[in-house]
Order: sequence, then structure tokens, then C-alpha cells
Amino acid sequence: MRPLLTTILSLGLATAFAAPALASPGAQAARIERAQIYRSILPSEMATLLNNSGYARVEKHTANVFNIETREGFLFSVEMAACDVENETPGCFGIVFYSTWQLEPEDRSKVLTMVNKFNDDYRIGKAFLLENSIYAERYVTTDGGVTQEHIREEADTFLGMMDRFGERLREAVGQ
Repeated sequence: MRPLLTTILSLGLATAFAAPALASPGAQAARIERAQIYRSILPSEMATLLNNSGYARVEKHTANVFNIETREGFLFSVEMAACDVENETPGCFGIVFYSTWQLEPEDRSKVLTMVNKFNDDYRIGKAFLLENSIYAERYVTTDGGVTQEHIREEADTFLGMMDRFGERLREAVGQ
């Protein structure tokens, strides 16, 4: 008789503790939400997303490239990549956030070490020295599906990364 009573008491306590968790769906809603998932992004959808993101200026440069200026005056671009792949969903599967800076020839050696260190520290993006400029990017894919909020967060991550890159670049050239 004792094992049966213990089982009944255990079930009663488990139900008593589980009931409040089940009765408060708000706790779960904060962790799991419904959202529209994009397996690919059309340039028109990207234009809408960028225009609704609070930037100072969004300009369509080419069919798949947008030039953006933040409210703080930072300039960057968004390029849609891997677009309209044969036998796949229409749209683009890649999004490249990038920015460039002019590079004075006398600063090249000062900046090279900084760029290499930045690439080691921030694997979520890459910076490259070109002939007369510096190029920094973050590449994002829609593999598995993404939400518009996820794309906004990726843009914010890129901009945060570029803040740190800009600080290091100014330090490297002595500004």
C-alpha cells in the first residue's frame, strides 16, 4: 500500500508544480514565437526591410545592391548574392553587408597588421586590403530560413563589428 500512496503523492506534487508552468503561456511565448520564414529573399523584400529599419538613407544602386547611410553617417552596402539559382526557390540565398575605406599608400603597412588581427578576433566577418582601399564584409545565408528580424540583427551585428573596425583603423593610422 505504501508504494501506491507514494506514487499518488508524487503525481499530485508533480501536477501541482507543473500546473503554474502550464497556466502561464506568456513565459513560453517570450522564448518561442511565430514568424514569417524566408527561404530566400527577393530584392524588393530587402528594399522594404531596409527602408523600414530607420536608416537615414537607403538607395538602390543596382538590381541587387543597396547603398545605406546610418543616422550616424556611416556608409555601407547590402548586396544580394546567389540569386535565382536554377531549380531553387526564386530570390537570393546570400546577403553581403560590406563597407570600404580609401587607403593611402603610406598607411598600407600600418593597416595590414590591424586587418590580420581583426580577422583573427572577429571570425563573423572578414576584412581585406585591396590596392587602394580596405574592404570589410559579413556574409549571411538564408539556409534553413530566416526572419526579417534575423536579417536586421545581422545588420546590427555588422554595424557593431564596423564600429570596432573603424576604431582600430583610426588607431593604426594614428588618428
